[in-house]
Amino acid sequence: MNSTTPFPPQAKVLFIDEPFSEAEGIRAGRSRFLFEQISASFDSDLLLLKSSVYQEKPVAEHKGYDKLYSLSLDNAKTLYPESYHKLGTGQRERFAAILDGKRYEMVIMAGLACLPLSQIVHKVLPACPVVIDVEGNRFSELEAAWSRDKSATNYQAFWALAKQKLGDRLLLKSRNHYLFADPATQNELSKIFKLNPEKEAFLPLSWDVPANTEPSPEHEKFLLFWGDPSNPDNLSQARTLVSDIYPRISKRMVEKNISLVICGGEQLQELCGGRILYVPWAERDSYLQAALLLVLPLEKPDRELRLLSAAAMGKALLCTSPTLQGFGGLEERVFCEANPNALVEKLIALLRVPSQLEHSGKALNTWYQDNWTAKILQNKLINILYNWIGTKHE
Repeated sequence: MNSTTPFPPQAKVLFIDEPFSEAEGIRAGRSRFLFEQISASFDSDLLLLKSSVYQEKPVAEHKGYDKLYSLSLDNAKTLYPESYHKLGTGQRERFAAILDGKRYEMVIMAGLACLPLSQIVHKVLPACPVVIDVEGNRFSELEAAWSRDKSATNYQAFWALAKQKLGDRLLLKSRNHYLFADPATQNELSKIFKLNPEKEAFLPLSWDVPANTEPSPEHEKFLLFWGDPSNPDNLSQARTLVSDIYPRISKRMVEKNISLVICGGEQLQELCGGRILYVPWAERDSYLQAALLLVLPLEKPDRELRLLSAAAMGKALLCTSPTLQGFGGLEERVFCEANPNALVEKLIALLRVPSQLEHSGKALNTWYQDNWTAKILQNKLINILYNWIGTKHE
């Protein structure tokens, strides 16, 4: 199939998510990217799921749709996992009526929170492919929370995990198709729930350099850690960098007038002070452009795919080996060690010979240009969905 094969012009698609046009975080960023491509290639409708917060504030404007729908969510606790979207009273019937009236040829849903809605689609439109775009795995987070404390007093963690496991086991094994934002989540869920390899695909979010973004002039030389505010792991990762790594390299950084910048959610601000500087999430791109080095002391694969952001901007990356899981051809292009403690000696060596940083950044950018630009991923997405929409005729 040609990489630029268009969708049939008659194809009618519905995209479902919470409001995403101006929201922060990975989920909103992926939805903006996906819907832009989908609306350019399909006759696309948009369905926004509105939580109770939108009773107090308006929904930001969204563009690119043929017709816009909305459904209200219910915050009441049920046997459903807390991470799932629960439709409000009368909204299931309204959703079914929308599906029956339009007879969509594909329905695309943002995140595993939408899994309960997939049941309704399969019932109303049994021949319609349902695509779930997965950017995170709540199951592993809840499992870790229970593993840390298996006492009787932590029954809420156990109950949350039990509900999530049951819900995922029932719904992930359905006829859905899956797009995965990172290879680690794809590998984990595929093994746990035995997903069909023909109905899943890895599609990261592109990270092309934003237009008109100027490098931050505030700090001339600095190392950078950034993390999505929606990922709770980033607080512990940043704490490792600040508490365990930085004290062992601070003397050399002071000698060379190099600072450490921590960028992300407001909770990271508590770790900063002195030559450790906090930067809000919104300023991430300008600081990434100006950084000497991106440092990621991760203990498991990177959910945010920060290695792609470094590659897109030609920045050197120092990380732990779990960060690279699922990506080939990177070992010679980044600075990598087995664990956070081993990063210290590598950092000291790199500060002695900073010319290595520029060379590594260029090699990483070449890998990015060959594999992961927005244009390449746009064509990949088009072909994936084109193949899946064709399966309804089999």
